[in-house]
Amino acid sequence: DVSALGRHFGLNVASVDFVRLNRQQIRHHLTDLIRRHRPRMIGLHLRQADSVVESDYPPPPFGDPSKYYLPVEDTRALVGEIRRLTRVPIVAGGFGFSAHPLQTAARLQVDFGVQGEPDGFFARFADVLARRALEQVPNLVYRRGRTFHANPRVFYPPFCGPEYTHELVDELIRFYGERALLEGTMTAVPVEIARGCPFRCYFCNEPAVKGRRVRYRNWSAVEEDVATLASHGIQNLWFVCS
Repeated sequence: DVSALGRHFGLNVASVDFVRLNRQQIRHHLTDLIRRHRPRMIGLHLRQADSVVESDYPPPPFGDPSKYYLPVEDTRALVGEIRRLTRVPIVAGGFGFSAHPLQTAARLQVDFGVQGEPDGFFARFADVLARRALEQVPNLVYRRGRTFHANPRVFYPPFCGPEYTHELVDELIRFYGERALLEGTMTAVPVEIARGCPFRCYFCNEPAVKGRRVRYRNWSAVEEDVATLASHGIQNLWFVCS
C-alpha cells in the first residue's frame, strides 16, 4: 500500500478514489482536497492501460461512447483538471503505467512517473521535489525538455510491515459502504503475500512489471493485516501474489 510505504519514509499520503465521480464532481472534489491537504505532490495510480471489458470498445451504433472506459484518457483528463487548480508537480504510477512507462508518461504529460515499486521514489522524495539528481532515483521516470527518461528498474520486495491501519479500513468502509465490505457483496479486500513470477505465459505482463524472482512478504505483517481487517468485520479477503 502506497500510504503505508509513505509513512515508513516519514511522509503523509492521503488517497481518494475518483472512479464513481463525474467531471463536475471531480473538479469540486479536487478543489476541496487541495485546499485541505496542501500537497507538495499529487500522485495518480493507473491500474491498467485499457479496459478488460470488450463491449467498452465497439464504435456506434454498437457501442455507447458515453460509457467507454479508457483508463489512460480518463487519467489524462484528470491531469488537465489538476493543472487548472494547482502548479504542484504530478507523478503517475501503478501496474498500467509501469507496463509502458515512457509512452504513458508522454501521453499523460505528468512531471514524473514511477515504474514498479515506489520505495526508491519515497526514499529520495526531497530530491525529486527539488528536481535534484533525478538520474539517481530508482525506478523514476522524469522529463528533460520534451523527452522523458526512465532510470534502471529495481525490483523491491513487498513491504515488511502491516499496510492496513484502523483509519485506512474506516476509510475503505466509508467509500465502499458497510454492506459491500461487511456483507461480502463486493470483491475481496486485497492483502499482498508475494511478488514476482518466474513463468513466461504469453498473455501476462506480471513478470515484466513485478520481476521474475518471487519475493515473499513477512508472514507476521500478513497476519497483522488480516487481524486489523477482521477486527472491523471484514472477512472476504483476496491474497495477492504475482
